[in-house]
Amino acid sequence: EWKNFLERIEFKPRDDKDLKSNTDEICHWASYRGQTLTRTVRGMMYYRRALEIQCIQDKADLEKTYEIS
Repeated sequence: EWKNFLERIEFKPRDDKDLKSNTDEICHWASYRGQTLTRTVRGMMYYRRALEIQCIQDKADLEKTYEIS
């Protein structure tokens, strides 16, 4: 991904000074990349919790159904 990023901005760093000159672009790239990962993981965690809650509710509904019968 790093190589693709450098290719996309048409940047070929020769040393650390070159990297420091493009710090803003590099920071934005890293931030966007991290945010996407964070949102993905957070979404998976919410989805898991939603499935757990749904399972609990389904189990409670089944128990009520068998109590009435």
